[in-house]
Amino acid sequence: MKINLKRLSYAFLAALLFAGSAQILLTNKSYAEDNVPEISLNENVVKPESTEPTIDANTEVKSLEKTSVKSLKSTNTNETCETVDVNGTCYETINEALAAIDASSELTNTLTLHADIEDSEAVYQFKANSTTIVDFNGYNWTTSRVFYVWGAKVELVGQGTLNLSAQIPFTLLGWNSELDSRDWTHLTVGDNVTLKSTDNERTYLITMSTTDYKDYKYSITVDMNGTLDGIRSNTSTGIFINGLFKEGNPIFNINGTIKADWGISVSGTAMVNFNGDIRAMKEGIEMRAGELNVGSGAEIYVSSDTEYKVIPNGSGTTTEGAAIAIAQHTTKLPIEVNIIDGEFYANVPFSEANPQGNDAESLSKVSITISGGEFISYADETVVSEDFTKFISGGIYTAAPDEAYAMDGYSVYSIGTHYIVIPTTETDADDEISDDTGNKEILNNIAEQAVAELIANFETVEDGDVITLSDGTVIEVVNVNALANALAEGQKITAQLNSFDVSEAVSEEEKALLYGAAYEGSTYYGIYDFSVYLKNEEGYYIAQIVELGSPLKLTFDLSDVPTLEENHLREYQVTRSHNGEATGLDYEISGTTMTFESDRFSNYLISYLDTEDEKYVPLVPDTGGFTKIDPVATGTTALTQITMLSAVAFFAAHFARISYTRYARKK
Repeated sequence: MKINLKRLSYAFLAALLFAGSAQILLTNKSYAEDNVPEISLNENVVKPESTEPTIDANTEVKSLEKTSVKSLKSTNTNETCETVDVNGTCYETINEALAAIDASSELTNTLTLHADIEDSEAVYQFKANSTTIVDFNGYNWTTSRVFYVWGAKVELVGQGTLNLSAQIPFTLLGWNSELDSRDWTHLTVGDNVTLKSTDNERTYLITMSTTDYKDYKYSITVDMNGTLDGIRSNTSTGIFINGLFKEGNPIFNINGTIKADWGISVSGTAMVNFNGDIRAMKEGIEMRAGELNVGSGAEIYVSSDTEYKVIPNGSGTTTEGAAIAIAQHTTKLPIEVNIIDGEFYANVPFSEANPQGNDAESLSKVSITISGGEFISYADETVVSEDFTKFISGGIYTAAPDEAYAMDGYSVYSIGTHYIVIPTTETDADDEISDDTGNKEILNNIAEQAVAELIANFETVEDGDVITLSDGTVIEVVNVNALANALAEGQKITAQLNSFDVSEAVSEEEKALLYGAAYEGSTYYGIYDFSVYLKNEEGYYIAQIVELGSPLKLTFDLSDVPTLEENHLREYQVTRSHNGEATGLDYEISGTTMTFESDRFSNYLISYLDTEDEKYVPLVPDTGGFTKIDPVATGTTALTQITMLSAVAFFAAHFARISYTRYARKK
């Protein structure tokens, strides 16, 4: 995922949305706790049976997605009705329509608006065991009601706005003991539905907050796909779960938009799966208990005017100026936060603090994992954690997070104007040509510099790009995908020196260039590609080293070169082709090994020229110019003398050839 820094310009949007808002801190007592109107629950409601599906071993499971209750919607609406109807029967008032909802029948109750409506009743409880669809049908409903959803399935669909003047308009209650069913109480806010607060003081749009029924906390599900609009000049919260709910299994799936001073505040046990959009004045999401999973599509914007701070609070929110905050409650309940993806804009996009001064045992119940996402700070801090290290394994950051936050095996790297956390990239050197320790040192340095430079330019680098390192080494990128795989998987990147016989592969133009620089009459032993490549662990080349700041020692095996003929001289030649220019290189020969140095890497022609040695004279003993053999003078026969002289001449010539061959090879 690549960061789009143009999105920084959107930062002002949050400020405009909240212009004129005053900063009012929540007190040490959560306002929502004592301001939920009382209702009388029907205690005779039968405990719901398990709705967990039983799957036969031979049954093919095609989808795990829930079937929306909208699919059960009655199509028998009254098109002639001018007010509101339920299942096709028209009613003059919304009170009459709500009273007509049948909880005892298996029928899905569909309430459809046919006009903008208003009412001023105080409380309405969706009946336990009922299923109700409210179809706004393009109209708006303005009310002062507090809606209780208890043991009911309620789905708000169509297009329209529910204007709510109550401070706590939607309160959720579940069963009072654990159920197999995960959604006995189920509230769905459809894509085009807006729940809008009209209260001028405080508002908590969707809550689990009532003190009197704190045990009714099991089997609650919320699918929020629409909009919660609670922005006011004072304080508003989109979703609030009170710390009184210390157990239970409520699930909040947030895929829509929340506009509020505080987006989501979780002080009690709940699971929040967030893939939506929050535009907040004070804070995006604060987890004081429960589980938060943030995935693809998540966007949180917190006003740049809100400075980052954490204030102790025994019952309410503590943090301001953060997109996602963790601050364990006085209840010391477990917290689990997993950030997989998303975009987070704030003065401090991610914060962990311990405002209540909880002990180490309590904090041990807190788990944090950041494996992705973009963290854009208006200031210079992207991640702050008072108590935890080693929890980041991915993500993009406008300011470098502390290295201590990176998990084992991961590191923080600079990329242009921002930073990433990826598996630690190790480098190595592989010299397939020689065992020269100097080569290994040079190759190691090349690998470290080249990898750092490639990572720094990863966002813009393309195949074919040429990059010059600080020591003058020039690299050409050949496979960005191989680099990406290596970085993503933490593969070791190796600078490898090797050679290939390319005699048959090079172009005729290349051959002509190399042959033209060789001695006339030379024998062309072969054209070789001496190369240095960066490669990943899969063996794919990432980049080629074109030029070096320091030369490498290259060796060539001469054992297959034909033996030098008698009374001939041999002169070798190493010719390098680089950027259209052929250059002869100095070399040394030891035994059957040729060694030469080079700081440019292209193709090398190995050739030799054999010539007769005009100065060659066989080593025959000096006899003073004898003209004949005198057998009497030596006391030997003529045949014996001839045999001895021939032997002397033979061995002299033999040793002369050996000496001369060694001389020629050393040259």
